[in-house]
Formats: sequence, structure tokens, C-alpha cells
Amino acid sequence: MVAVVRRDDVDQGQKSSPAGEVDFSSDDSGVFSSPSCTLAPADTDSASCQDGYRPTANAGTHTVTGAYQGSAVHATSSDGFPLSVTLRDTETTVTCAPASVAINQ
Repeated sequence: MVAVVRRDDVDQGQKSSPAGEVDFSSDDSGVFSSPSCTLAPADTDSASCQDGYRPTANAGTHTVTGAYQGSAVHATSSDGFPLSVTLRDTETTVTCAPASVAINQ
């Protein structure tokens, strides 16, 4: 799973692309490819970066959070995404050998 973070300059006046780091966390069991990513400009008033997340246990909802650390120009902010994590599918197969036997054998 890839988490994509987009930071937008939403204030009035002259806008600029936010710069800096976004830290990732989860409220459940999982591993990130990296604990943070560096924002890259997406256009004149936004920036984005991405990170991988692999849930390691606990089916249900894992909230993946990206926390922007702010800069000299842009305030801190954060957002979370409720990621639905399911159990892995399994298949059970039963075979008997030999496939045929007589009664009381």
C-alpha cells in the first residue's frame, strides 16, 4: 500500500509550495518503508510525497497518519486515512490415500 500525502497552501494572498518533511505513523501494527518523506513541489501552491505501508497484524481499520512538520512559511498540519486491513485468504485441501478402501479395512 502506498500512502500519498499532499500539502496545499490554502491561505489568502500569494501562495507557495510547502517544503519540508512529513512524518508517518499508524495506530496499529504495520511497517513503513521510511518513517518520513520529503515534500516535492506538485504545482505553485502544493507539494506531495509518498511512503509505503505494510500492515503486519490485526485485521480492521488502521489509521495511517501523515504529519507535516511545517516550515518558516507554512504551519504544521496532519491528516489520517482509515485503511481497511483484511485477513489473508486461505484455502484448505483434504486428500486421502488411498482414495478408496473396503469396509473394515
